[in-house]
Amino acid sequence: MKLPDHYAVLEVEPTASLSEIRKAYFRLAKIYHPDRQAGDDPEAVEHFLAIQAAYEVLIDPRKRGQYESLRAAAQAPVRPAEATAREEAAPAVASETRAKPSNEDERNARNAYMRVQEWLEVGEEEKAYRAMKAVCRAVPDRPEYDSLYGYLCARFDERLHAARDLCRRAVEAEPFNPDFHARLGYVYWKAGLRKTAEQYFGGGQGASRGPQAPVQALIDVLEIVAVRGRVRSCTPLLDGIRDGV
Repeated sequence: MKLPDHYAVLEVEPTASLSEIRKAYFRLAKIYHPDRQAGDDPEAVEHFLAIQAAYEVLIDPRKRGQYESLRAAAQAPVRPAEATAREEAAPAVASETRAKPSNEDERNARNAYMRVQEWLEVGEEEKAYRAMKAVCRAVPDRPEYDSLYGYLCARFDERLHAARDLCRRAVEAEPFNPDFHARLGYVYWKAGLRKTAEQYFGGGQGASRGPQAPVQALIDVLEIVAVRGRVRSCTPLLDGIRDGV
């Protein structure tokens, strides 16, 4: 996967200070926020999420340091021997990536997923997040796993691009699942994309139910999901919406 150029996205130099990064983010957010655009522009949503992702990395010294290390490694020249070794290793890596999970992997993932439901019911959300990360590594491309892990990514580690991709993939696989729509809506809501989020609070196919319906639909759907214990952490979001946030 190509490393994103966060500096280019925020239109700053790699030597930019935290103050310059903050100013650049707020300047660009005012320009590119989808809710400020006319209509629903998918490109505006994508660009704004890229701006947010860049800001979340560069404003955090620890994350920025990790990013700089990856950036330096990606820009380092590759010696011929290293290139040959990488080419020889690539098929094996690809084969491992495509390997079908074993029956034992499937059983362990299912058991872990069930435990995650229990942890969410008692509010142990960070433990649930770590468990779902392991589940999705062991058994990738399962809509129910992707959806819940994507939601928890947005909740805990702010990787909104990754969270969006996971939740959207689940919705595409099961377009009539209201839980999946609610979680994808939460990711967009947390990104500040209210109009885009409202499209996913109608319960299926991203359709809203009239001009006044989206926010009430959000409350209805998230309350159902929260009661099921699957997205118990939506309670603060629901409270905020009721208070007019």
